[in-house]
Amino acid sequence: FGSVPATTSNGQKVYLSASVSGEATLTPPSSSGNVVVELGRLKGANGSDATVTIFLNVDLIVILA
Repeated sequence: FGSVPATTSNGQKVYLSASVSGEATLTPPSSSGNVVVELGRLKGANGSDATVTIFLNVDLIVILA
């Protein structure tokens, strides 16, 4: 994560970032040509650490045209 997820973000879907290689984000890519890859669900966010646990369940959602 590029920023620290809040505790209230636990349970939200986690996506592979379209703008930063190898980074996870809570915001799905939305630009034309992006690939939306859901990595799983956020677990263990404590609001102070960007290294969190993710319940991994990788799924290709869509390629945006």
